[in-house]
Amino acid sequence: MAIQLLDRLPRDLPERRVFDNGMVLVHREDFSGELLSLQLWVKTGSIHEGRSLGAGLSHYLEHLLFKGTEKFGPGEIAREVQAAGGYVNAYTTFDRTVYYIDLPSESLDRGLEILADMAFRAKLETADIEAERSVILREIDMGLDDPDRQLAQSLFGTAFRCHPYRHPIIGHRPLFEAVEADDLRAYYRSRYVPNNIGLMVAGAVDAEDMAEAVQRAFGGQVPRCLDDVVFAAEPPQLSRRHCPLRGEVQVCRGSLAYRIPSLTDPDAPALDMLANLLGGGHSARLWKVLREERRLVHHIEASAWNPGTSGLLWVSYVADPGREEAIESAVVEVICDVAANGVAERELDKAKAHALAGEINARKRVRGQAARLGTAEIVVGDLNYPLQYFRHLEALTPDAIGRVAGRYLREDQLTSVVLGPKAADGSGARVKPAKPAPARFESVELSNGARVLFQVDRRLPKVNLRFSALGGPVYEEADKRGVTGLLATLLTRDTAKRTAAEVSDAVETVGGGILEFSGNNSFGFGLEVMRGDEALALDLFEEALLAPAFDETTLERERDAQVSHIQEMEDEIVEFGQKALRRHFFGRHPLAEDPLGRPETVAALCRADVLAAYRHLVAGPNTVLSVCGDFDPGWLLPRVETVAAGAPGWAFPRRAPPRPQPAAGELIREVLPREQAVLFLGFPDAGVGGDDFILGEVLQEILSDMSGRLFLRVREEQGLAYFVGASRIVGVDTGLFFLYGGTHPESGDTLLAELEAEARRVAEGGLTAAERDRAVRRLKARKRMSLQGIGARAAQASLNALFGLPVNDWLDYDDRVDAVDLDRLRDFAVRRFRADEGVRLRVSPE
Repeated sequence: MAIQLLDRLPRDLPERRVFDNGMVLVHREDFSGELLSLQLWVKTGSIHEGRSLGAGLSHYLEHLLFKGTEKFGPGEIAREVQAAGGYVNAYTTFDRTVYYIDLPSESLDRGLEILADMAFRAKLETADIEAERSVILREIDMGLDDPDRQLAQSLFGTAFRCHPYRHPIIGHRPLFEAVEADDLRAYYRSRYVPNNIGLMVAGAVDAEDMAEAVQRAFGGQVPRCLDDVVFAAEPPQLSRRHCPLRGEVQVCRGSLAYRIPSLTDPDAPALDMLANLLGGGHSARLWKVLREERRLVHHIEASAWNPGTSGLLWVSYVADPGREEAIESAVVEVICDVAANGVAERELDKAKAHALAGEINARKRVRGQAARLGTAEIVVGDLNYPLQYFRHLEALTPDAIGRVAGRYLREDQLTSVVLGPKAADGSGARVKPAKPAPARFESVELSNGARVLFQVDRRLPKVNLRFSALGGPVYEEADKRGVTGLLATLLTRDTAKRTAAEVSDAVETVGGGILEFSGNNSFGFGLEVMRGDEALALDLFEEALLAPAFDETTLERERDAQVSHIQEMEDEIVEFGQKALRRHFFGRHPLAEDPLGRPETVAALCRADVLAAYRHLVAGPNTVLSVCGDFDPGWLLPRVETVAAGAPGWAFPRRAPPRPQPAAGELIREVLPREQAVLFLGFPDAGVGGDDFILGEVLQEILSDMSGRLFLRVREEQGLAYFVGASRIVGVDTGLFFLYGGTHPESGDTLLAELEAEARRVAEGGLTAAERDRAVRRLKARKRMSLQGIGARAAQASLNALFGLPVNDWLDYDDRVDAVDLDRLRDFAVRRFRADEGVRLRVSPE
């Protein structure tokens, strides 16, 4: 079945061309949308830094290439890309640095011009190098405040003793601080050469046109000699390794890892399947044994990572403190059982289907397609890799899984790292298709008030079913906060016919996925499967919506997991600050509470509470079912309408909560022991259904612009903060607009003053036409990009229906954004950025 579905994907190899200077172009045409993803893969990462190993030169240089080139001054790269309607970013890994631009296809030449200038003509001014040093130091501080990043760095540092993987990509602080400007310039000259670079492209441009454009932009560069980079061989691991960590956290996070061979090793596909069988979903062995049966963890997953000469298969979990030894023993027990007894054919088939679904999902967007090309060309070195990989998967037998488990996942090869709280004492054919018509959802309203939305999209063999309803804090009693989130989770678990494990097993056996969601204003769940599995999906969907069991054991387990997730979020300083800002801004309004609730209210929830919420919220007038993808409307739609008709038809009155009561005035201080301080400045905002909502959307984009005044002044000129920008907490009838940034605690007052000055500038008419134009172009391009996937479109259409907006409102989105001018933005700020309604909040370690 897997190869049959894979046959529906383009089988021809992408165009590959090597230019005279050694640069490689790999290009796949995709004319399903007028979009392009241009990705420049430089074959240099943190493991290639030679004498400066561990200093983070690659990551440092990634930042600096945005600072200015021969053609583009400081801030102009982001501004030029945004002016073209695109999005630019970059990332650094152990073995590569990737710069990518997603943009409309008509902006191809501009995008290539920018990438070429960054790759070969960066200025690397000393002043910029020093200014960016402060920014990255703030990013290092963020890593110290991020429990998951701490855990990952410690895991790699413990598992690898000699290989450069032991060093963090960002670098060790003392080594980073010692980097000199000449070190960076020399590294740039030696590694950023055309014969060390691959350009990966996916999107709406002809192969010949693409090659000609690349020749114009990059053909003038000449190849250079590259020094061989020799990596220290990692000696055999002779015994188990363990690294315990303690910090200011509430829950315990842990990882168990085993060294495995590279992606090109014959055993790699079997190891991928082993990781999936162990921890690839809610029907995986570790999930069932440690979470469902023994209730040792709140979350557990497994993954295989092996892009280089060696890698790791690791298991990660979140649990209550004090259970680490029992968890590690249970994980080893499950692995030993696989090694001794192998796995069932059905289990392996499910893992294969999951892998295939991942491959198909990666091709939903042009960015994902280009990234897959990069993996095949740069990491593996063979563009045939995806197809060959799946052929290897087809040949895998259950015995192969047991064999690799016994060979690689031995207890003497185990590395474990745990981070827990401190003790109480502190101790694709080349035929261009016609431009597709704008995608529309059709809508049917049933006699019980329920609505069914549907859209056929045959580009990929996938089908998405989605249930959405109004819910969240506005529809909860004060002592039941978080019940909507728990309800959403339980709808995807036990039903009258199946246990939670049977639901997960049925979905994952066909390579599908079921996922709940809940937020400030809505909740529900989505179920996505491959074409041909609609009947099973519809059965599961109907059972979940109309016959949930709300099993007491499952409820208790998921309730505990939700409490743990709330606590986990509160360990993050920005999340902690946003929650505090909500409380102080909204007052008695329900949006003062996070949609997940508070630990104490969630912990007190019982089955009667969930059942009451279900009976209240799952009503016909509050029910929207959406279907999107490759399906037969004549067969599927009548069946979906039958499911929707099963929702009770009683009235569902919308609630009108009291107005927010901002705690305006003096600076509010919240204490959290972290290395950085985060400042917030909040003001009243429009609800999603208000006429002002689009104005806030444009203004948020302006104030979060990496080439905008706020970012350039606070981060680039003053080096005050690693992150600064604007965000919103959105309700149906009201909301919160806020500016925020993170800095060193000693610079908190300065950063807050800058945020306040920026708010005044907007209200005084200080915005420029260039700022507005960049934001508008970027928003229009982002909207286009965000609707590439069937699940995203189903979600957008459903929420529009719930909020009383036109179901297909994205079709006139460009016109609505274009209508936003500077006068309307100033008027928005004058009415809303008022000091008497503003909330000023500081979260810091003092």
